[in-house]
Amino acid sequence: MGYLIGFSLLSIFFFTLFIVISRLLYKRRMNIKYSLRNMFPFETLYKTQFNEGVYSHIFLWLSLLAMVSFFITFDMSFNDTTTILIMVGGILSALIIGALFYTPLMRLKTHVILASLLFSSLFFETAMILISAWRSNQENMTWQTITGIIFSGFLLLVIFALAMNPRLTLKLKAVEVKKEDGTIEYQRPKGIALAFSEWVLIIVYLVSILDIVLYKLVVNG
Repeated sequence: MGYLIGFSLLSIFFFTLFIVISRLLYKRRMNIKYSLRNMFPFETLYKTQFNEGVYSHIFLWLSLLAMVSFFITFDMSFNDTTTILIMVGGILSALIIGALFYTPLMRLKTHVILASLLFSSLFFETAMILISAWRSNQENMTWQTITGIIFSGFLLLVIFALAMNPRLTLKLKAVEVKKEDGTIEYQRPKGIALAFSEWVLIIVYLVSILDIVLYKLVVNG
């Protein structure tokens, strides 16, 4: 259980460091503030010299390594099919998240495939967590386990709502802004559904790790 808590905290800690440093570097490089609402994950590293953003790369890799290690070690018995499927879904989601940070929209087809796979793998992983919690506690339900089941169900609804969003398209049209001197300037829209959805999915993934930890603490406690 100690490894489980350790890897979960390390994954969140390193990812937080990655986000903080990357946003600071982005603002210095592009002279604008990075926004999760209309900027893609890959833009945190896009057109960044490796020596300039070396800490961003390192913290991202360490976070991904901690995520994969978490799902490898969260249940070493491997005696349950659902547990194995959670492990596979969690590792696959971590690898896809890593790939999204290095796949710009210039590779549009690859980027869309990765985003679609993240939707699918994360939905699958969260569904397996919910099924595992329900099956393990159907004869001995407590308020803690009921809360965990509701929490997992909420994460599933978030993923489903993102996938059903009618604004989730590839039509990334710039917004015309008329300046004081009469000239027209084209700006990025304030919200891009695909970019925001990718960030929400990453957050859901990190929250699902905490969900597993809380569930394990209740079951083992």
